[in-house]
Amino acid sequence: MAKDRENIPVAPTLMGSLRSMGYSFESAVADVIDNSISAHATFVKVLFPTNPLEPTAVGILDDGEGMSGDELFEAMRYGSMASEAERDEDDLGRFGMGLKAASLSQCRNLTVVSYSKGKRSAYTWDYVYIQKKQKWIIQELTSQEIDKLPYVNLITEQTKGTLVIWSDFDVLSKSSDGQVYETLVELKKTLEKALALIFHRFLSASGSAKLKIQINNQSVKPLDPFLERHPKTSSKKERTIAINDSEGVERLIYVKPFVLPFATDLSDNDKKLIGGIENLRAKQGFYVYRNKRLIIWGTWFGMKQRAELTKNARIRVDIPNTLDDIWGIDIKKQNASIPKRILNQLRKTVFDTLEASVNQQTYRGRTAKIDDDTDYIWD
Repeated sequence: MAKDRENIPVAPTLMGSLRSMGYSFESAVADVIDNSISAHATFVKVLFPTNPLEPTAVGILDDGEGMSGDELFEAMRYGSMASEAERDEDDLGRFGMGLKAASLSQCRNLTVVSYSKGKRSAYTWDYVYIQKKQKWIIQELTSQEIDKLPYVNLITEQTKGTLVIWSDFDVLSKSSDGQVYETLVELKKTLEKALALIFHRFLSASGSAKLKIQINNQSVKPLDPFLERHPKTSSKKERTIAINDSEGVERLIYVKPFVLPFATDLSDNDKKLIGGIENLRAKQGFYVYRNKRLIIWGTWFGMKQRAELTKNARIRVDIPNTLDDIWGIDIKKQNASIPKRILNQLRKTVFDTLEASVNQQTYRGRTAKIDDDTDYIWD
């Protein structure tokens, strides 16, 4: 009979490997913000150093539901939730890895401070310390140590929420020849554009669903890749596709095609809303959302090559988090693939949307209509 033997991964080796998963700075910040949204935050503030003489640290602060010391300890655990575990419908996590893997892909020191019921707690994953101890040791900070953390006064004042702090940017230091502060200043600009697109449906929502994001004191304004309110945007009524999840429960996918107006019909503000018209060709294709959070965009998933005449075509696809495994959502939430069982159902949608875009570009004097009530596009 086989003998069971526990085989614990070598802490620094595995943590070092997980740090090399391929997160970009923007995707790493977005992954942390996912946790804020899941904690029902109404605002998130990304904090960058404003003076090269300040401690070189980035903070991500929210006003969501904070965590007790025990809850925070569990949240800092690698693999704190199984990928197949049942979760809330609005939960943007999956593997229980995002906060740790995303953060430590950018730095060697991750500290999280959280407030719950008037009490604050903080834990630190320090990669250098892990290498020294050769064990999975997380550090619980004392009140005095918490007081010395950068940006901690902001969460202390609001007495709720969570503050994520990144420091010791070894990756940026190596890639920028030690110019970490200057590199963070540049990343602040690209981060704003990325967050404005990835979370645009949260930023443009109304009521309790609305999320405000600031980078230091600058508000992030939502983009609109479909120009839904533009009078010359062509669209088709939303269609649903039923598909069973891994448990055999029927789930719905929502699909809606758009064709943007011709370039001469766009105002300067319209061009800003779609993130500029310089790269329209690269931005055509599917826009896949998971719980309204943009996962992947600018691809036809191999159905069609990008072309100049189809650059205005967009297809919005909304999937629930219960279909993560079927759509192949990865830990970084940067990749997805269309399940084969619905591929053929989407193929005609793609070709009809592309045809409308081609007609619009070819016959500039006419409007490419795909918003009539006829169902031939789908049938």
